[in-house]
Amino acid sequence: MNTPRNVNNVIHLDNWYHKNYQDIYSFDLDDTLLQSVGTYEEDYDLAKFNRDNTLLNNLRLKKLPLAVFVNMVFAKKNNLVVIHTARTVKWWLPFVLWFHGIKYDILIQRPKNNTMSSGQLKKEQIKHQILFRKIKIGNLIFFDDSKENRDAIETLNYSIVHDPVEINKSITYDILNSSNRLEVIRMMRKRGYKI
Repeated sequence: MNTPRNVNNVIHLDNWYHKNYQDIYSFDLDDTLLQSVGTYEEDYDLAKFNRDNTLLNNLRLKKLPLAVFVNMVFAKKNNLVVIHTARTVKWWLPFVLWFHGIKYDILIQRPKNNTMSSGQLKKEQIKHQILFRKIKIGNLIFFDDSKENRDAIETLNYSIVHDPVEINKSITYDILNSSNRLEVIRMMRKRGYKI
């Protein structure tokens, strides 16, 4: 886990759970904030995905509109922003997120040699790394392109799940870049998203 909200990593695991948060926003990485690496979503070839998942290939990925929105959410100090990927842990992923300008409080990756389904993995990680700390929150707002993952998280109390593929198609960079954070959130709520 990384906490880049400031240089000193002020939200350490020993004190961030004492805070009150309006909401926890959890964003998947592939096809949510950045284009996916390789063709895993099409062919489910994990060995090929692991070969494609290099630092250089990740630096070349296209940023999606929700990558701008995540920074708007991050700017509100009483939100906790989580980047949550089922990719196997890579030391360089925080650098990739910094390179693409994506801000967050916590980064959760798949532990090495973990073979759980991604839906079960994400549910267990959220329960054990966040919710068991009894953070006082309003909702867990979860963005993931996988229906399996959304279905798993939807069973948690206070969860609201969204399909980011649909959102990324419905909002544009022009809207995000020309509007302030509150206008974008109002627009998304008008379209039925519980943001």
